[in-house]
Amino acid sequence: MAEITNMKKPPKDYRAVTSPSYNVQVYDYWGDCYESVFLMHKPFFRFRSHSKYNIDRINKERSKWHSIIQNECEPIKWQEVKEKGGFAEYWQIDDGLNINPDFIDNKKKLEAITDELELLYPYEDFFSPFQVDTIQNSLKYLGYKELVIGAEHPEIDEEEVYDINTNRSNLWNSSNIYPADKKILFTSPFDMHVSFICSEREVIEKLKEEFQIEGFYCSADTTTWWSRRTEELVKFEV
Repeated sequence: MAEITNMKKPPKDYRAVTSPSYNVQVYDYWGDCYESVFLMHKPFFRFRSHSKYNIDRINKERSKWHSIIQNECEPIKWQEVKEKGGFAEYWQIDDGLNINPDFIDNKKKLEAITDELELLYPYEDFFSPFQVDTIQNSLKYLGYKELVIGAEHPEIDEEEVYDINTNRSNLWNSSNIYPADKKILFTSPFDMHVSFICSEREVIEKLKEEFQIEGFYCSADTTTWWSRRTEELVKFEV
């Protein structure tokens, strides 16, 4: 993996409420902001047995996409796709989701199993409606009364503060959610099918167990584009 070394590290306050749009080791980006980083798989989706919707119909009603996913679908864990699709490792699923996979066989295997199981792919860029529910409930569980929807570009956009019981639709199309004290960050990087939870390990562990959040704790070697084995890696200037 080639390295780019001519990038200045963004300010800590900026990194504490955003995710990078480039490939970097997660602890190079968040390590001085949070104790631990957990990579959260965004779920696949399957229409519920009683639903009148199918893939063709949902594609014709794109303006209702979020509410249709919420009300007509059920979330499917990567574990099911891994087991039924014959994948040895989770990164192979993520590789298969990429527009330009490193290994084309992963893309073909993923297309085959999602066709067989009639699954919709996970969200890119933003949190899915089911993730929004988990995030909102997680912050309630931790005792917060408000939440902040952070700007994708804090240098030019304003953050929005909501009551913790706000309608979930206010959180749709969001990619950064956190409380005012910024002790935990839920963030969804652009063009990716995974999200990250950044906080103290003890806090993440409580949420992982309470809400059955699927994913893994990042190591010092985990990168934001974790499955893209041939991508250039940013190393910040010292």
